[in-house]
Amino acid sequence: NVLNFTLTDGQNFVMTGDGPNSILKRKDQTTIADWCTLFRIMASTNNTSDIELVKIQNIKINSNATNQQQPSSNYGFEHCADFYINGKSNSRLNTVHIDNVSATDGVADHIYIAGSTDAYVDNFFVNNFQCDYRTRTRSDLCVTGHIKTAMFSDIKCIVLEYEFNNASGLGPSYMFIDNLESERIDLTGAGL
Repeated sequence: NVLNFTLTDGQNFVMTGDGPNSILKRKDQTTIADWCTLFRIMASTNNTSDIELVKIQNIKINSNATNQQQPSSNYGFEHCADFYINGKSNSRLNTVHIDNVSATDGVADHIYIAGSTDAYVDNFFVNNFQCDYRTRTRSDLCVTGHIKTAMFSDIKCIVLEYEFNNASGLGPSYMFIDNLESERIDLTGAGL
């Protein structure tokens, strides 16, 4: 089942493990349809102010795709992210930090910053993110929508996806990369 965290005015979200021995693992045969997300973190639609911080650090994610139902098509389970993160138009997420996180055996995206024209996330920082072993379509890190600043440092992954969309007219987006090793990088979207 999805663990939903809806952040209200004045709240932040911090998940801290004790390093690679703090493992978040999907149970066998629990990803049976699209949208079987492990953690969904978002701002409340009733908020009147922005959320300052969402931070996930010092954990290992095991999506356990090997022991999950196989989708009928490559994109059958495309929204089954491990972490699905987004703000709202009235309550942006000012900063999302992913620090010292490793991931393996992805069902879909490990980290998904979700948005079509706007994810309502201003700044996205990923530091020391290590991924291995992927047999299914999707990305290890997937950033969509309009992000003001995205910084990737010390990343080793199979697929990094950045889908920029400037349809909301919010101006430029800045992307900084330092020490990235990836088999594939997908850069798409309006305004590139």
